[in-house]
Amino acid sequence: GKLSLRSRNKEIDCTISRRKTIYGKHISLSSVSTNTALCLENCFMFTIPSAESIKKFMPNLTVLYIDSSNLSKITADDLKGFDFLQDLYIINCDIEYLPGDLFKHTRNLEIVSFHRNKIEYIDEEILNPLQNLKVFNLSNNVNINVWYDTLSNQGNVTLEQLKNEIKTKCITPRRASYEQKKEIATFKNKFARL
Repeated sequence: GKLSLRSRNKEIDCTISRRKTIYGKHISLSSVSTNTALCLENCFMFTIPSAESIKKFMPNLTVLYIDSSNLSKITADDLKGFDFLQDLYIINCDIEYLPGDLFKHTRNLEIVSFHRNKIEYIDEEILNPLQNLKVFNLSNNVNINVWYDTLSNQGNVTLEQLKNEIKTKCITPRRASYEQKKEIATFKNKFARL
């Protein structure tokens, strides 16, 4: 099927997979090689489908949109081979942590959204590889609710403010002080009891 996705203030057609489960490294798509966007909605996924398998069917892919999956973690290896991506949307998922080297294979990204995940921790060097960044949406997450946006001017922070929010609100346990680690443990214990 098709989905109309608003990106860069224009409508684009998006190949959509409404499959309930995606296993392994191959997804079945037919005659979609001219599409530039792949949308995966309401999919049961443990990992992002490999760039190699997607490029077979969609060599012109520049937008990857994952919405409402149970995806709970993402690493730089998950994005390996996606160097051609310009836009990455992983929204309404269960992502809790963004590692600092996440974008080492996707330096051309201009738009990144982790809107409505469960993000608690982000390594502060995460933005370093993204030299062409225009949008970075972290709104509606556990520890952070900010949106940097130079395309539509709808964001609520500057790039420097975004970096500061990541540094102060999403302290990763490995760089937290002893007192901060105690505070994090207490916070987690409170929610574990609910």
